[in-house]
Parts: sequence; C-alpha cells; structure tokens
Amino acid sequence: MLRADLGAPPRQRYTAQRIFDRPAEGHGADDISYSVVRLDVKDRRKEVRWQAGVGPGTMFAPQTHLPGAEAEVDFGDVHVMLADVTTRVYLFSMRLSYSGKAVHRVEVFETGRWFTPWANRFGQVIVRCNSYSVPVRFIGRQRRVLLYANDLFVCDGRTVVAHHERLSGRGESRPVLDHSLEALLRRPDAFPGATALEQDKATGKFTPVHEAWWTAARAAHGEAADTRALIEVLLLAECDDRARRRSERRIKIASGTTGALSCCFRF
Repeated sequence: MLRADLGAPPRQRYTAQRIFDRPAEGHGADDISYSVVRLDVKDRRKEVRWQAGVGPGTMFAPQTHLPGAEAEVDFGDVHVMLADVTTRVYLFSMRLSYSGKAVHRVEVFETGRWFTPWANRFGQVIVRCNSYSVPVRFIGRQRRVLLYANDLFVCDGRTVVAHHERLSGRGESRPVLDHSLEALLRRPDAFPGATALEQDKATGKFTPVHEAWWTAARAAHGEAADTRALIEVLLLAECDDRARRRSERRIKIASGTTGALSCCFRF
C-alpha cells in the first residue's frame, strides 16, 4: 500500500487509520493496536520513499553568512493596549543572518481592499452587503471604493468624495444629508421626511438652532420657499472662501438660481 502511494495524489494516499482498518475488517485482527500501526507506518513510509529514490530523509545543511549580506524579514500582527484600548498593530521584524541581531518595528496601519461599485438611484454604493451614501452627482456612475477594517473611502480619481465609518452588520445603510442636498433643492417637499435628515437630527448635526430657524421662516415665507432657503444655507455651511464658491456652484447647478437666499438667515 505504501509503494502504491508513491504515485497517488495526496488526498488518495493511505493514512495510518485506513491501513489499521484493513486487517481489522478483512482478517479479524482485532488485537492489533492502532498506536503500533501508526508508528510502523511512519517509519516504513520513510523507508519506502528512500528505497524508491523519491526523496532523502530530513537533514540540515550548515550555512555560512557573510557580514551584511543577508537578512531574514517577517511580518505579523499583535494586539497591544493603547490608551486602555486593545488595538491591533502590525509588527515588522528583521534579523541579520551573520550577527543574529534583530530589529522590530510596530506600526498602526492596515491594508485596504478596492471595490468598483455603481452608485444606485438612491445615491448609494453597496459594499459587502451594506449601503453607503455618495454625492448625488455620481448616481449611475462607477466609483472606486477603498474598504478598511473600520473605514470606507469613496474616490473620484484621486479625490476622496465620501468617507464613512464601516458598517459591521448586513443590510445596513449610512445616508449623509449633504450628499443629497442638490437633489433636495429641486424637490424641497422631500426634505422634511428624508432619512438622512432624521439621522443628522439624531447625531446632532442638524441642531435645534437649525430647527428653530426653519420653523420661524416657514411661518413667514411658506413651506417650499423656506425649505429651499434652508437647503441653500446648508450648502453654504463651510466657511472658507474656496468651499463657499464651490457651494455656490452646487446651488446654481441644482436650481439655476440663488434667489431663495434673499431670505435672511440669523441665529
């Protein structure tokens, strides 16, 4: 049986258990111990391979290394306590072959995986069974997504257009109100019930000050005009000039006018 194993695929070779079962089933040799068969198979398998010229037995060849010529490098991950939190970090090890001296470095970094999903009609990309919001201008377009253990980045070329904390479940979604403001500017009636708005209220991004101003302005100017003005204010929320100019362009593209901004915005 061991000689027949020499040309057999690894999964079809005889194991010690199969060899032990053969005499027990076919010849009634119930007094044979499995441990005896296992040790004998281990020794005989080496002898059979050696006699067939398949391979030598285990041996070690002494090595001579020149100073500074060679080194052994390995990588691995370890868990350490950082700020009282168990954190996974990555270990780099290098050992000089001549002297045996070693260098170890620990870095807090991790590799990501790229995906290329399409943005659906809800303004979301689906990655690993979860949905993540992207700006509405990317609907119907394919984007590159970089997924890490804890974060997800959506890229347009070399520019990151969306950053999300990675969702750990399945079938979950991460809407962002700012990503859908251009579309909501065209349909302000959809703004009050938007899921992203409710999420921003829950997280405090849409503050009670916003809510109070919105309520007061609706009473003075009407539902549609006031909601459109609020959306324009949210688009202009960034303070620096470059971001403000970019937001003004977003408003013009979305609505073709900035007239609703005539409504005063005071806190």
